[in-house]
Parts: sequence; structure tokens; C-alpha cells
Amino acid sequence: MSSIGSLSNSSSYYSTLFSSLSSTQTSSTTTSDGLGAIYSNLTESHNIKSGTYYNLLKAYYSQQDSNSLTEEEAASSKSAYTKVQTAADNLKDASDALDDSSLYTSENIDTLYEKVSDFVSSYNSTLNAAGSDEASATNKTALNMASATAKSIKQLSKVGISVSSDGTLSIDEEAFKSSDLSDIKNLFTSTNSYGSTISSKASIISNTAASKLEKLGKATISKTNSYVSSIVESSSDEEESENVYSTIKSSASKVQSDIDALRDDSTYQNSTSIYTALSSFVKDYNTLLSAGVSEDAAAANSAALKLVTSTGGNYRNLENIGISVDEDGVLSIDKSKVNDADIDDIKALFADDNSSYGYQIDVKAQTLESIASNKLADTTIYSSNGSFSSTSTSSLFSTTV
Repeated sequence: MSSIGSLSNSSSYYSTLFSSLSSTQTSSTTTSDGLGAIYSNLTESHNIKSGTYYNLLKAYYSQQDSNSLTEEEAASSKSAYTKVQTAADNLKDASDALDDSSLYTSENIDTLYEKVSDFVSSYNSTLNAAGSDEASATNKTALNMASATAKSIKQLSKVGISVSSDGTLSIDEEAFKSSDLSDIKNLFTSTNSYGSTISSKASIISNTAASKLEKLGKATISKTNSYVSSIVESSSDEEESENVYSTIKSSASKVQSDIDALRDDSTYQNSTSIYTALSSFVKDYNTLLSAGVSEDAAAANSAALKLVTSTGGNYRNLENIGISVDEDGVLSIDKSKVNDADIDDIKALFADDNSSYGYQIDVKAQTLESIASNKLADTTIYSSNGSFSSTSTSSLFSTTV
């Protein structure tokens, strides 16, 4: 372990710190009216406000392993990514097993059903594992996988496979076995098929999980240094993260307001006001989604994934009112289709009913707003140069002098 005296590029911090402490001792011993103690407190306050203490910690702990984790954190991460890798490998195997043209005959319908059921089960396991809070590195690819499923919802429904509001799949045996074999074959064979896309996503998820497990295997386990290391991490990263969470908080609030507007009868007085309300929802939803899946907002990734799965589950209903969903889960709106849509369909989609699309998105937006608010509340009270922010400083030192 490095000694304080051996650290480079930090002598100015130390000289400021220790010269101040030296002058404090002198002042304390040469004054007898209590001013020495006050001077000592003010000097310490100055050192903290100016960032001297912060930079001292930063200089010292920059010599420590930046990957240090507690044993409990390392074990939890390893467990999460092991589950992700296992599930993703199983999903790829299940997808690839269906890419066999000889399977798609009436004589093989029972075997085919078993293989597709295995695919459905593996898909759900992967989505849940890769989209969890504990596996933030795979959240984005899980989101892409859910979006690919949303784009194929029509083809899936034709062969008895449905998509629930949480993005998971289910299969109806009777509907599957009575469906057209060519529809099943088109879904899981050929280079650009749904099955091929999911196989590719599964490979990416598995590789990402393997990479994380490799890094975790090399990480230094430290029960004492991990916390201090975390509070002196790059201020630019913290500021970027804070900006993203601010965007999540504001856009989540706007989405809730948009949904409230779409539940207000006054919105439906004319086509212009309807289109304006829907356009506002689409814009704010996309902003929320973009920020929610950002790598700088890992705590929100899982909730953002659920936002997309709810949208995927309502893909056809949204299309009926002029709103389409692309492969990344992003919404777009067609004014002419909105004007031609049935007003009752729009109202039903955003109704204050726990089964409606609007209700599902409203709840998830509230969740994302709460996550962002909590993360912003936890943001470091240090500014970018290592000093305290003025609001934090005033409360911290209100009783010092």
C-alpha cells in the first residue's frame, strides 16, 4: 500500500493542508480568549470547502485498485452474471435448434412444440436475468431483444405465442399446433428471421456477461477501501450521471402529465388538440426511454426495459391510433392516421384503468421518477473541483461558528 508521502502530483494539497494545521496549532496556543478554537474550526471548514481534503483522499485512493469490491458485492455480481450467461447460452441453443427446415412437418408437430416451448422458457429466463438491476451491463441488449419481440408480435400471435405486458412470452399448445407450419418456419428459420435475431442478441448478452465475470475475477476484494474509493471517483462521471437522472426525472413527470391530458375530455374537442396531446406523449416518452436506457443511468435501466415491454405488448393498439414502434422501442406518430383513428380507441388506450396501456406507462414513469429522485438525492455534495456545493456547505457548517 502506498504511503501518503510517496504519492505524486499532490504535494500542493498536502502543503496547504499541513501548513494550515501548523498555523492552527500556533493560533490555538497563543490565544487565550477562545478565538483559537474558532480559528481552528474555520480553517478546517476552509480546507473542506476548498477541496483540500477531497483532493487528498482522491490522490491517496487513486493509488488503490479502482475495481475494489466488498466480498458481498463481488459474490452478488458474480451470481447475477452467471445466471445471465447460463440463460443466454440456453436461449441461443434453443434458437439455433429451431433453425432446421426438416422440423417443420406435421409428423414432427409434437417435437416442434417442445422445442418452441423450450425457446419461450429460455427467452423469459434471459429477459428476466439480463434485464435485472444486478446485471446493468446487459440491460441495453435485453431492451433490444424485447424491442425485436415487439416488432414480431403479429407473427408470434399467428402461431399461438403471446407477449405479456412485462415482455415475457407464453405459448398456447392448441393454437400453436393448429397454426400454419409455414408461419412457424418463417418465424424461426432464415438469416433475417425472428429466431435468428434473438439468437444474435443471446450471443451478445452471453459475451457481455462473460466479460463482466472475467473482470470480477480480477477485481480486488477490499472490505475497507471500496466505500472511500467510490466517493472520490471521477467527478465528470458523477456530473454526467446527475444530468441523465435529471432528464429522467423531468421527462417521467412530463409523461405522467401527458397521460393525464389524454384522460381529460377537453382534449378530445377537436383533432388538433388530440394530435398535440399524443405528440407530446410520444416526444416525452422517447426522451424518458433514451435517458432510462443510458449507461450513465444503470439504476434506471431495468425499469426502462419494463417501459418498452409494456409498449411492445400494446404494439397493435398503438398502431391502430397512428403510433408506431421501431426496433429500439422508440415511438413515432403519423398525423393522418391519428386523424383517422377512432377517438374511443385512443381514450381506451390511455384510460385510468389498471389494464390500459396508459395506466401501465403511468406506473412505470412514476417508478422511474422515484429512482431518479433518489439518485439525485444521493449525488455527492462535492463540486467538480472537490469543494462542497454552497447549499451543502451552509447546512453542514451552520453550527460550526
